Amino acid sequence: MTTTRSTAHRVLWLVQWPLSIALFLEGLFKAGLAAGDLPARLQLASGAPSGPLGLAGGVEVVLALALVLPAATRFLPSLTPVAAGCLALGLSSAALGAGLPFGTGVAALDLGVAAAAALVALGRVTAAPIAAVELGPEHVDPFRRPWPVQAAGAPSRAAAGSRRGRDTDGGSIAA
Repeated sequence: MTTTRSTAHRVLWLVQWPLSIALFLEGLFKAGLAAGDLPARLQLASGAPSGPLGLAGGVEVVLALALVLPAATRFLPSLTPVAAGCLALGLSSAALGAGLPFGTGVAALDLGVAAAAALVALGRVTAAPIAAVELGPEHVDPFRRPWPVQAAGAPSRAAAGSRRGRDTDGGSIAA
């Protein structure tokens, strides 16, 4: 590993962990508030629905965990830039859509966090990707087929090999 790549890994981890912790706590806050407390705590209109905000909080919690856990465990590390990209897109749209009515300070904060998430997404794809862990031969991937997929009705290799040299009615074929 070159020193540039090592430095990129360190910088990305220094951005990923605080970003993940902050978004995790913010998501818990949004998802955990009672419906009656939402308008008062977040300065929303009294008739504002609380369901979408709770759902957004739950999505933030899941994405915050997906920001660090796949890369830290090296199990499906390609989910990390996907989660970071989703967070960047969601936070930038929230800043432009819902953040502006609260003032430019809230929108600027959301855009700053979205920029950090975009940095992680871009960095984990280009500058410092994380390789998946190599599992031993005892690991069986349920999504990987150990044999090639054959068309329906086509004879398998084993069946074709056992009939080599014989016709289907018992006669001999020139091989």
